Amino acid sequence: MSSLKFGPGYSVATYQATAAWGQQIIRSPTSGSDPGQDFVVKDLGTVANLNQYGLVSDAFAARYGALEAYEFQCEPNGINSNYCTGTWPGEAAQPGFKVRLIPCGQSSGTIWAQYTGTPGGDTAVPGFQMYIAGATDNFSNPEVLNYPVGNPTDLPRPRLNVQPLSDYSNGNVFNNQQWATFTPPPPPPPPPPAPPVP
Repeated sequence: MSSLKFGPGYSVATYQATAAWGQQIIRSPTSGSDPGQDFVVKDLGTVANLNQYGLVSDAFAARYGALEAYEFQCEPNGINSNYCTGTWPGEAAQPGFKVRLIPCGQSSGTIWAQYTGTPGGDTAVPGFQMYIAGATDNFSNPEVLNYPVGNPTDLPRPRLNVQPLSDYSNGNVFNNQQWATFTPPPPPPPPPPAPPVP
């Protein structure tokens, strides 16, 4: 997954390519061989459907019930870690909360409602969308997945967080809050074997 800011050359990744509870999320140069970039997008159905199981609040479902809900599951080298990107479990998402790996399917913290904007209001570039944090309790200006200030190669690495949905004067949402999912290119094939020595 990549944001409109910096484009597909930098993908969402776990810090230090590690799948562990609380591991924070960065962006790193897109690579088909980096296990830290191995995420699977899980479509969970509508927000309203999740509300039936208590995974989102009634207020969240009342506002965003028709939106599709997703989890981003960390699967380094194809192995399910049972961790998903999320905000702190059991707490309402607040501006600046770091996005990290937490257990999948146990709280609203791992739920992300996909939002493409409204006519005349917040608008995404075609092919991109915003992801509203399932744990937000701010429904007039919800917290969304956000890439913070800085470049992906800065040290220390900037960590993804959530911030209130923001747009430019033309109505387009900030580039660092628009996201697209894609499959990185596979790693190059190994070199052919050396010819036998006569």
